[in-house]
Amino acid sequence: MSVPADGGGASGTGPHWPQGAWLAFAPVLVFEAWSERSARERKILTAPRPPLPPEAGDMLDTRNYTWTLYASRVGLGRLLEICGRHACRATIVANGLAIERSPALIRQAAEAGHEIAAHGYEQGEPLYLMDRDARERDISTCQRIIAETTGKPPHGWVSPGLGYTEDTLELLARMGFLWHGDRADADLPYRIEVSGRPLVEIPVNLDLNDNATYVRHGLSPATHLEKIRCVLETFSRERATRPALLSPVFHCHNSGRPMGAWAFEETLRLVRGHPGVWFATYEEIARICLG
Repeated sequence: MSVPADGGGASGTGPHWPQGAWLAFAPVLVFEAWSERSARERKILTAPRPPLPPEAGDMLDTRNYTWTLYASRVGLGRLLEICGRHACRATIVANGLAIERSPALIRQAAEAGHEIAAHGYEQGEPLYLMDRDARERDISTCQRIIAETTGKPPHGWVSPGLGYTEDTLELLARMGFLWHGDRADADLPYRIEVSGRPLVEIPVNLDLNDNATYVRHGLSPATHLEKIRCVLETFSRERATRPALLSPVFHCHNSGRPMGAWAFEETLRLVRGHPGVWFATYEEIARICLG
């Protein structure tokens, strides 16, 4: 695998956005699901409550499991309504299990122009705990579910917990994916070569992940919005020398709740107030990088 040393630092390198835009804004909605088995095995990531104690055995961790179900019952629908009010398309990074539980909602999102990207079949089963054959089956299963639900195969992949493996990129490139989004080593997307095939890396900004803000650090939606504002202002100051990508992350079982949804909508208002911004999906960004 060939990875360039320069991912678009402060040197003016990077892609050229359409319409002379200085900033690509590509919000990410994460639509995750855990099986009951994962909840019994205490595998819910970034759970808001401590897991049940060992003496509870394999009892269902209902307080954390039901927290995750909010995504399909309320969260994604609310965030899609907000996107509609602000003429914004998002990249929806979805577990296959989440799609199976809410196929009509995902079809509605795809028909509205949102990108549906793959995120592993089930959030409680990370790639790094599988062997290569199981990883390939997991990726293939996600491809099939998204294609059958939306009529279009996914072009992008984000691993559960951002936990990709050394052979993940090879599998993605061979299976026809255009972009991968697990790395955190740059501000701008960059092209890599994997076994002679091109793949676009669209880096994640871990500072702008709502789970980190709300659950891991216990901070408020207003703080998440302020973090986004700080990044936007920094990019604006650098706009004469380099393009920028702003891609905050909003989990549907977290930011789909009223307080988090407020921060999401205020983010859209904030970005809309800046001229020269291109509202994009990750697929559109990847195709520009691929030329």
